[in-house]
Amino acid sequence: MAIKQDTNPSKKKDKYRIRNCGQYNQSLKNRGSITFWFSPEVIKKWYSEESPKGPGRPKSYSDDAILCALMIRAVFHCKLRQLQGFIGSLIKILGLDLDCPH
Repeated sequence: MAIKQDTNPSKKKDKYRIRNCGQYNQSLKNRGSITFWFSPEVIKKWYSEESPKGPGRPKSYSDDAILCALMIRAVFHCKLRQLQGFIGSLIKILGLDLDCPH
């Protein structure tokens, strides 16, 4: 059995001193801040206006609404039902008169 050798020589870790504590504390608080907005164009095009091209149920939501939901899903790693609740609560908090895609 071969002995495993350390390929990285040990480096001394740099020490940083915080000289502006107030600004540093505020930046740590801001890391937890979340800001959401829906642009007026997306709100206007939230529901699909396409007429069905073939048999089947017509689309309820536009591609922009679905894309918006999937981007939020990619960022927060949500399951689909969790995403539905999350977007529903965002719509409610923002006071928009929209339905959540499902």
